[in-house]
Amino acid sequence: MDTVTIRNEIQNAQAHEARTQELASLLHRRLLHLQTRIVSGEPARPEEHLVHFVCKFINRTPNLLDTLLEATRNSPREDLCDALALTCVDFFIMPPRLLAGRYGLNGAMVKSYLCHRVIEELNDCCTVSTSAPLLPVDLTCSNLIIHQLIGEPFANLLDELVYDRVIRLQELAAASLALPSKTDDARRLTSLCRQRHLLDESISPMFCIKSHFSSCTIH
Repeated sequence: MDTVTIRNEIQNAQAHEARTQELASLLHRRLLHLQTRIVSGEPARPEEHLVHFVCKFINRTPNLLDTLLEATRNSPREDLCDALALTCVDFFIMPPRLLAGRYGLNGAMVKSYLCHRVIEELNDCCTVSTSAPLLPVDLTCSNLIIHQLIGEPFANLLDELVYDRVIRLQELAAASLALPSKTDDARRLTSLCRQRHLLDESISPMFCIKSHFSSCTIH
């Protein structure tokens, strides 16, 4: 399993945005109606900085998957990670009907959100079972921002789709987590994440998202 297909889809989405500015226009309208408040370093044109954030979020998707696949090859978690990668590739090449009519960066943002949320849920599953996440990366804040940019109730429907996919992966997860993992495997994964700048959420200029319930900042 590789992520070439995802990378090609992302390139096409970026070219579409360069021609149409569709996502920039969409975010400009959506920012006025968000239930939470997103603040960027340039309040005059926040949609431009949010498009930059979305692009980095999207491009991070194949990097996360490639790192996970490389680090877990020939390990007890290989089958789980292969199935996870296949699920994410399918989001891009055979998107659910729920995503019909979403093209360019708007479509890629939604597909990447699905991928990041599946990873986040499996991270939680692995942490509960073994005290070690599947991938040592905290995706919570960036996923929260993208959830708001997608908008409710659609983002909530996407989360339900994520839960359905995660349930299908849980059997593989249970089998792989029952096998002892090597300390060297965990160290290799952490090392790769560090080399590829995946250990933090430094994927944009400073953004802050605030609501009645939570607050997070990405630098």
